[in-house]
Amino acid sequence: MLEADSKWRIAVHREAQRELRRLPRHILQSALESLHALADNPYPTGCGKLRGYESLYRIRVGDWRIVYAVDSATRSIIVLRVASGGEVYRDFLIFSRTDAGPWP
Repeated sequence: MLEADSKWRIAVHREAQRELRRLPRHILQSALESLHALADNPYPTGCGKLRGYESLYRIRVGDWRIVYAVDSATRSIIVLRVASGGEVYRDFLIFSRTDAGPWP
């Protein structure tokens, strides 16, 4: 049995909220299921760690990617982007890959 405090808190960045609203309906349903599953396990089978970042991960939903940050200290997940394949990573190139801390 799961305890109430065993769930991870999930926050969705404003940009990611906008991107979720623009998804095709059938992809949106799968994306929401994947996001709800992150509350139980922020490192599901098939997730990938973004190279060069301490705490950024991505999960695939069809041809779409969900990029999120994990903060183990506060058991928090923040969804940063939801976009198609290569497009999702474009904005992360502007962040310094040597920044310290859990967020990009």
